[in-house]
Amino acid sequence: MVTESHAPPRLTLLPIPLSARDVPQPTDAAMVWVIDESGQLFSVDRSGADERRELPDDLRALETSYGADGTLWVLASGGNAADPVIVREGPAGDLDIRPAPMPVSKISAGPDGTLWMVSTAGEVVSMAADTTIHRHSPQSVATAEEISVGPDGSVWIIGATIRYAGRIVSRLTQPTGDWFDLPAPASATKLGVAPDGMAWTINSRGEVWRLHPYGGGSLAECQVDTACSECRFSVSQHVMSEIAVSPDGTVWVIGTTGDGAPELMWLTDPAQRRYTTIQTRLRPVRVAGGLR
Repeated sequence: MVTESHAPPRLTLLPIPLSARDVPQPTDAAMVWVIDESGQLFSVDRSGADERRELPDDLRALETSYGADGTLWVLASGGNAADPVIVREGPAGDLDIRPAPMPVSKISAGPDGTLWMVSTAGEVVSMAADTTIHRHSPQSVATAEEISVGPDGSVWIIGATIRYAGRIVSRLTQPTGDWFDLPAPASATKLGVAPDGMAWTINSRGEVWRLHPYGGGSLAECQVDTACSECRFSVSQHVMSEIAVSPDGTVWVIGTTGDGAPELMWLTDPAQRRYTTIQTRLRPVRVAGGLR
């Protein structure tokens, strides 16, 4: 059964920053879940040490997400499954495999055990811990391309409407459950929500930008120069393609330098826009920020 639903309450973890320079500091507990080009799932730490997480029934990972409650979710296909299935690994290691409630293309884990999804038709739905399905967009209406839920419970999407070669960015509001479209020039192709309610995004040029939940003009720097680039957190030689944020605020990306192969990196020094490449044997295609 699918029911209409309002926005979840925002859980206060960190205050929304007043300045673009106010960035959560990474902790030693941060790690990242990686799907490689063969559909295998790995946990990787900042030293590059990796451990394969075998999926049951020869399933192949398509998407993955880690919730602030310690739950790992995987959208998987292959094996004995005719259609993609959802694999859930609880904080205690308990494993559960369930059919997807509809054809699903993207997933994101909420902090309360809820799984948020984008259907192949672009609909936004969520599945509560008791498996009840809630709808957050009109049926059969393309609303989203990507979705990310922060550790604070805030829900963001990259919408279906094209803007500046990317797409609009929207946030689910309270208590109505309406979508608030961030005003131009906000535009993105990928996003990950941080514990302070901000969103880290990649635009159509592969640049990393940090977006305020109320849009441009909301930070101290905006009052001085509306055309500043204080919220850009990448340099010209990097072209990023995937982004994720751990519950502690650590930012992970997949990116290339020049004509090189895609590399796994993390944002080591936000003030200097400096990323550290993780030396790993993997060829990453998807990332999800986690904690050890």
